[in-house]
Amino acid sequence: MSDPHARPDPRRKRLPFFSPRGLVVRALILGAAFGIAHLAGLRGHATFLSGATAAGIHPILSAVLGCAYLALYVGAVLVAPVFLIAGGILVVVLRLLGRQAQSVRGRQESLSGQER
Repeated sequence: MSDPHARPDPRRKRLPFFSPRGLVVRALILGAAFGIAHLAGLRGHATFLSGATAAGIHPILSAVLGCAYLALYVGAVLVAPVFLIAGGILVVVLRLLGRQAQSVRGRQESLSGQER
């Protein structure tokens, strides 16, 4: 069991989910996982959708592997591009907000300089 009062390892950094880097990393992980599943031959187990099973394997195991492949496929084809687009939009928004904050600070500093 883990100690609830234990300090986290400072070498291990955790990416925030809603950050541009976090979204891109998760999209890459989804794509890599799908690529590995595809190279491992799990695509053949997706035939359970039509009622067929892969030869030489238990039908339930074939269905489970087919479901895993389909979940990774949906993640790579639908979710990963959304993460990439959201990461790009987030970069633009954060840069615009950063420019606005700098211009507001500049105005405040010029106004405080005029009061003196």
